[in-house]
Amino acid sequence: TVPSLLNFESRGPWKDRQKLYEWIRDPQGFIKRDAYARKLQEAYSGTVMTAFPDLTDGEIDALAAFLNAGW
Repeated sequence: TVPSLLNFESRGPWKDRQKLYEWIRDPQGFIKRDAYARKLQEAYSGTVMTAFPDLTDGEIDALAAFLNAGW
């Protein structure tokens, strides 16, 4: 299983867009710096999402808006 993306900004550090950008672009690196992200990794059997280093801030914002709309 994977964590739900619905209302993701209400959990963890994701309200801080800079942290969201860092997570999406480099999840492995972010896990090393963030206790909440480490807990997620542990809870989901060590699984880590794919990094998307080439996404722009605007593209990440658009994805967040899409998810917040409840797709």
